[in-house]
Amino acid sequence: MKLSELPEVVMDAYHHSFRIDTKKHPPVAGGQGVVVWTAEPDLVLKLAFKPGGGQEFDEDDGANSKYMDLCLMPLPPHGHFAMPQSVLQGYHGYVMTLLDDMETFQEHFALNPQKMAPETAFFRQLAAQGAGYEGLRAYMGTGGSRRRYLAYLKAAVLLNELHANDLVYCDFSPRNIDISSDHAHSNVWLFDMDNLRYAEQQEDLIFTPGFCAPEVRAGEGDCSPYADVYSFAIALFGQLLLRQPFEGPAYEAYIEEQDDPDAADELRDRGEFAWILEEGENRVPDEAFPLPYPNILTDDLYALFQQTFSEESRLEDASVRPPMSAWALAIAYAFDNMVYDSQTGCDYLDEGETCGVCHWGGPHPVRTLRARAYAADAEGARRNDVVLWQCTHESGASVTLPLRLVAGFCCQDVELPSFTVSCEEGQLTLHSELSYDWTVAYSDDGEIFEPYGIYHAGGERAFMLCTQKKSGKSIRVEVEMV
Repeated sequence: MKLSELPEVVMDAYHHSFRIDTKKHPPVAGGQGVVVWTAEPDLVLKLAFKPGGGQEFDEDDGANSKYMDLCLMPLPPHGHFAMPQSVLQGYHGYVMTLLDDMETFQEHFALNPQKMAPETAFFRQLAAQGAGYEGLRAYMGTGGSRRRYLAYLKAAVLLNELHANDLVYCDFSPRNIDISSDHAHSNVWLFDMDNLRYAEQQEDLIFTPGFCAPEVRAGEGDCSPYADVYSFAIALFGQLLLRQPFEGPAYEAYIEEQDDPDAADELRDRGEFAWILEEGENRVPDEAFPLPYPNILTDDLYALFQQTFSEESRLEDASVRPPMSAWALAIAYAFDNMVYDSQTGCDYLDEGETCGVCHWGGPHPVRTLRARAYAADAEGARRNDVVLWQCTHESGASVTLPLRLVAGFCCQDVELPSFTVSCEEGQLTLHSELSYDWTVAYSDDGEIFEPYGIYHAGGERAFMLCTQKKSGKSIRVEVEMV
């Protein structure tokens, strides 16, 4: 039975029947099998294909016990991992839990004429010029850079949790991680967990063409945290900047000269072509990028891509690749400094010393809130001028500042808040969301701090002194509207 001949009903080992519902969600096919939704809420099936690269279902259920063994692996108890719940009868596969209102990253962030951002004067200007109009408007309609950063931040946290427990995923790509289809929510789940294994485990290598590490594609290395990092970086780069990171002029010239796209793809996956932002014959000029990457990439993220995609990393020593925790940290900082400009309908990176200026359609001011954290003494004065963390956000009815602003970055706390800030009639209002582990005092002048519940500042600038009770560490947060 082939993929085009999906069964209507499948039974699991507990004799529970599942009716496949392709109208709820189209099947998601990969190299090893297909994920299909059932008529029951939040339950999906993974049906494996027969070995050999075809799309014919494997009806041998003799090896299904290995799926339940995955549940014995040391996974975090509340992580968003779609683990097997039961195995199937008559098919090589299993049942897993996955929320119904989810889409793969590939589907969610695909540029789609049906998902255009609202039209603005800037988009109309681009349309008149005939340059990049539909692509940029569709990019923003699918969440822009901000939603992509949030999605990949949560994906990095999931992979980091695996690596911290000596586990590797082996086959990361935008096709096997899901996000809430509704932009009001941002649940992220990793599925196809049958790829999971211990880092030192020697088994058949698994990869998705276009997203695999060179050592895996060449069959010369194990699935490892370094391979996961490489696949993650390819996916992030591609969905942020709308370019595959190794398909530049040298790659395209090879296809033209040899008339063999498959051979070019194999060389690409083996690391034979340089990163397209690296100087050399495969360099893509800045003006050829669908999106100007300085509007999107922080210096730290650029450096992580360089470290991951360098010739040394690709062909010599995979261990030079940065760990997943470093990616999570850098992505969180980029996410915290993305600003949405309602005038153009675009978001942009705003992390420099001067803020509140959008460069889409020419430099123009954007009403912006910035919060910066500094180490402080017990009286609230700065110990030095080193910015520990920074958040920049367009003004709005309410802006939530993350816990990492005062507590530092921690993968387990990426969604926890520290303060809620609003500004009405030129006056900031601040409300602490910190737990009782912290004491908070406020100031208008940055010198005299007093404790309040909800603090109404005298203007558009305010200061918070946050002291952790257990350690006694104090953080000075300076908030200002620009």
